[in-house]
Amino acid sequence: MGLNFKLREFTITRKTWRSGGEDINKHGEGLTSLLNDQGQMCCLGQIAKQIGFDNIQGEAEPCQLPLKRLDPEGECLLIRLENEEDHYEYEDYFNSEFSLELMSINDDENIDIIERERQIIEAAAKFKVTIKFQ
Repeated sequence: MGLNFKLREFTITRKTWRSGGEDINKHGEGLTSLLNDQGQMCCLGQIAKQIGFDNIQGEAEPCQLPLKRLDPEGECLLIRLENEEDHYEYEDYFNSEFSLELMSINDDENIDIIERERQIIEAAAKFKVTIKFQ
């Protein structure tokens, strides 16, 4: 399956969603990562799967995804290059602003699940991305 870098509508499945810290606002099991050993994914892991990334097991952040090159137009919602001029051979990838913002919300130990969902939807909208929860 190819990577669909143009996708801008995503669904977060609560049943497999891991968010929050380890205390009262924890949602899901295991460590918070793109895909943990319990089969749970953070919001960005679920988005990465919908874009078409397959090998996300155990990766903590999108910048660790196995990506050899970006879309010819240099687009990727989750990852950016340090040097935006070199889209094909640069091997050092970084989390995009979208990823950084959603990671901050997803992992925040101080907000409950209802507020977390609201903030994720609102933050995504700033990037012209639609997220729904089911």
